[in-house]
Amino acid sequence: MKKLKNTIKYYYKKLLSYYNKRVNTTEKKKLIIGIVFLCVIVILLLIGILISHKSPPVNTGPNQTTIYFQPQQFSISAGAVGNYTFPIYIKSGTNQVSGVQLKMSYDPKIFTNVFLGQRGFLGHGNVLINKTDPIKGTLNYAIGISPNSDPATEDGIFADLHFTLKPNVTFPTYPHITSFAFTPGTAVGDQSYQFSTLSGAYGLVINLTK
Repeated sequence: MKKLKNTIKYYYKKLLSYYNKRVNTTEKKKLIIGIVFLCVIVILLLIGILISHKSPPVNTGPNQTTIYFQPQQFSISAGAVGNYTFPIYIKSGTNQVSGVQLKMSYDPKIFTNVFLGQRGFLGHGNVLINKTDPIKGTLNYAIGISPNSDPATEDGIFADLHFTLKPNVTFPTYPHITSFAFTPGTAVGDQSYQFSTLSGAYGLVINLTK
């Protein structure tokens, strides 16, 4: 700002000199160019001030939370009808998890009695959504921390996937690969950030053997 003031004083004195004495054409051109240049600098400074006073963008935060099955791949005999349970793990990284929503898809021609069971990752959190569509083969499950509860920062088992393999299911070739896949809409909530802090979600691959 000091340099700008000195520049303004300089051209102001030159302007007074222009009116107080006769100057040649070359000096007049230099003076006009200097004044125009000074005006441009002032305009750019004003634009910079206006931009700097705008609201800062919302910090979306580091996406460090991972959701995954363990194991991530499993083999089952197509004739081994029975009930199966697979844990779903969550690794929060530096995030403070206050809520999780899982959306998954599966093949309803192969699996039945599909549902997600609550575990203790968010304590005794509130289950907000727990829906299974056995026709479309979709799961929608959401849970949030209870009021006045602290967010979760540790790693652990978030939920259990339960399903039953349908009887008399056959395939042209074996092994037949199917999966319980996470779909768009799967998200992790952190009270510090506006958007989901999910880094990745890795589903369960099942190899059906003969």
